[in-house]
Amino acid sequence: MQLGTTWGPVLEKALTMEPYDGMRFMMGGFFDSLAARPQAAALFVQEALVDQPLAVPENADLDFGAIKGLYERGQAEGIFAPHIPFELAYITAVTTLISAVIFHPRAASILMGDAPFDPAEHRELLLDQVFKGMSR
Repeated sequence: MQLGTTWGPVLEKALTMEPYDGMRFMMGGFFDSLAARPQAAALFVQEALVDQPLAVPENADLDFGAIKGLYERGQAEGIFAPHIPFELAYITAVTTLISAVIFHPRAASILMGDAPFDPAEHRELLLDQVFKGMSR
């Protein structure tokens, strides 16, 4: 199953939720999709390093206008910081979660020795870190 196929239904549901819960649900679904396919996260990083457009899956059907609307509704309700534009919040959240899937296991091996580390086990803590920076 491809990233767009798994993340699409998550986006649909997220857009029907209250802003904080919807954005967190959406980013949690994105993380889950990447954690299940770390090679997709690595591919995003590789594509970002070359001077080519990023290959967004054809079936991803991302409605950035609707996602932005959810975020901006959260700003209007005082949930998300009013001075952080959607684009910056979204890019920061997405790239943080991509890097967590790719780099956290390796960094943990340096910091924690041989202790096993699975980013999916720390999913809620990662989302807390992302959303504490986005929220008021």
